[in-house]
Amino acid sequence: MRLFPAVRWEKIYRNWAPEHVSDQVLRYMGKPRHAVYEKFCRKYAALNEKLGKKQYLVPYLMSSHPGCGLREAVELAEYVRDLGYMPEQVQDFYPTPSTLSTVMYYTGLDPRTMEPVYVPTDPHEKEMQRALIQYRDPKNYALIHEALVKAGRTDLIGYGPKCLIRPRRGEAEKAPHPAQKQPAQKRPAQNTTREQMKMFLTRLGFGSKIVITGDITQIDLPSDKVSGLKDAVRILDNVPDIAICRLTASDVVRHALVQRIIAAYETAEHSAKNGLPGQKKVYRRKL
Repeated sequence: MRLFPAVRWEKIYRNWAPEHVSDQVLRYMGKPRHAVYEKFCRKYAALNEKLGKKQYLVPYLMSSHPGCGLREAVELAEYVRDLGYMPEQVQDFYPTPSTLSTVMYYTGLDPRTMEPVYVPTDPHEKEMQRALIQYRDPKNYALIHEALVKAGRTDLIGYGPKCLIRPRRGEAEKAPHPAQKQPAQKRPAQNTTREQMKMFLTRLGFGSKIVITGDITQIDLPSDKVSGLKDAVRILDNVPDIAICRLTASDVVRHALVQRIIAAYETAEHSAKNGLPGQKKVYRRKL
């Protein structure tokens, strides 16, 4: 008699077949919406946690099914990215007898509605769709890059956490680091000195933008200091690729009473500069 030692399974992985995440493709497959699968996953995880079991779902995915274009294939790749793993195998759609999908494949029509269905039959596109699901495999880089460009999803080529691939060496300057994508802003610019403004402007990186805002009527610098904003406007006014927008009182939206208060102060300051009518200037003699 043979005795076999007991085997204790620490983790169990169960294959499941959502096949796709695009509701359009799932409809052609005859499956419920992706939200139904997500609800099942949440309930499955909750039950395993309650029972103290380590059982995990491994999704079975399919590329190039009728109704799936590059846009839907990219959506599936983003789902795989968010799951945090790369499938070792990907099933490319293959027509089998007596299925609705096969009818769509050969006729280009949905037999239930007789409406046209996009069918990816080009071998190269099918390669791109399959490669997108395994986007982490270095040998798929060229196919993924081409697919993302054709799908208009070059936002997924870069250095950000949501990007699928890095840019090519020659594209490094065209695809800036995420830190360079957001326009840099400096407020309030009217209180920068000439040296500070020059240092700030000369830190502009590839593919980035700088937006500088300020109010030259609100300068709080010492009298011996020149406002960096006023100085920059004077120096850079005619430099190509630099736009200077000057706002007037009509461009500013304020409470009506606030507008009247500001107007009163501006009138008073203007009068003080030019001397009020009938006001005598007082001169003090130094002792």
